[in-house]
Amino acid sequence: MLGLVIVLVLSAVGLPAMAQTEVVDTSATITGAGAPPVIEAKWESVAAANEDSSQPGIQIYPNPAPDTTEICVYAVVSDPHGIADITAAYGDVYHPDGSLKVQVHLAMETDAAVIQSAINYAYATGQIDAATMDNLEYLIEKHLATLWWGCFLYEVHQPAGTYTVNAWAVDQSGGQSQPLINEFEMYSIVVLDIDFAAVNYGAILPTSDKWVGGDDTFSQGDGRPTVWNRGNDPAKLYVNSTQMTGATYHKVIEQFDVELKGQQEVYFAGQQVELAGPLCPCTPIQIDFSVHAPAGTPADTYTGQMTIQIAHSDLPCP
Repeated sequence: MLGLVIVLVLSAVGLPAMAQTEVVDTSATITGAGAPPVIEAKWESVAAANEDSSQPGIQIYPNPAPDTTEICVYAVVSDPHGIADITAAYGDVYHPDGSLKVQVHLAMETDAAVIQSAINYAYATGQIDAATMDNLEYLIEKHLATLWWGCFLYEVHQPAGTYTVNAWAVDQSGGQSQPLINEFEMYSIVVLDIDFAAVNYGAILPTSDKWVGGDDTFSQGDGRPTVWNRGNDPAKLYVNSTQMTGATYHKVIEQFDVELKGQQEVYFAGQQVELAGPLCPCTPIQIDFSVHAPAGTPADTYTGQMTIQIAHSDLPCP
């Protein structure tokens, strides 16, 4: 009996382990009615040189004319029927006055590195928080959502202020998502450009005004002064001059004229005059200068300097 018991025990130890098997139910429903996509998150991006990184969200310093500023719209989109049901996504961009600027047709991104970089940017600029970032990464990794994006151009003849971006998506049955809306701030800038490096009055006579006339054609060195506000808001100018001093006898000329858009100002050396303008964005404007040599000014070569500054104007552009 003892030998039999030992054999049975050894046989029991030698049996293979049974594989564990679980059975679960599966289910699906075809309703005949579509469920629209969902915009999980959205944000905008701009080049680092144009971004105000001192505060969260997107505040943009636009490029002066004639350059443009590229702004990109991103949306992470899911769909109750799966991401293959998503057929298109859009970003509608509205001017500060509520009028439509552009509809951006977004494209789906499949490159994992590009997707991660875009999400990292949104988090770094304070457009999404850490929990949202983790959720988006999970949804995309598990093929539950996709990233869509596209870009548009801002030109400085368009207004500064708060722009609204409305992101939405469409599925195969034409179902439209609820829009997800956010804003970005386009900063107001005024930027001065001139097409002259000097104002040469040429030969002048004492007590006789001598003008240098400008024109509206911005052409460097053509001898006809032109000023250009390359910003996105109305501007005004401040002008002042030093004395023009003779090279040989050191006598001075101290009285000058300047005229802009019909406003003529007589001023003296060291005095600053304001030219109200306004200088409207993207429009070159002529500016005129004159010099007054007083009686008794000796023949000589006279030189000095003029300073022209630009500032925001309170006057609206027509």
